Amino acid sequence: MAGLYSICFIQEEKAYLKNEIDSSHTEDKKKLPVPPYGRILTSVPFLAMVLTNTTMSWGMNTLMTEVPTYLNNVQHIPLTLVRSFQFHPIVLENYV
Repeated sequence: MAGLYSICFIQEEKAYLKNEIDSSHTEDKKKLPVPPYGRILTSVPFLAMVLTNTTMSWGMNTLMTEVPTYLNNVQHIPLTLVRSFQFHPIVLENYV
């Protein structure tokens, strides 16, 4: 019984889709306006997003490259332990 219902439903759906596709081809399609890329690229929110992303990436790269040296030379923590500290900024970046 369920198979017969699904076959009837599929036939109705096919007919509906065919009808919708045919009617959409007959309508005049309007051209979409060109997005104002110049205004977008110079807008304050976009520039703030670029600045934030750039400084976040720079800060993360600085942490990942300088923290092991700092911990080894200043704090006198062996590099074998530093590897575990180097993993934490990556994990925290996903949650902050």
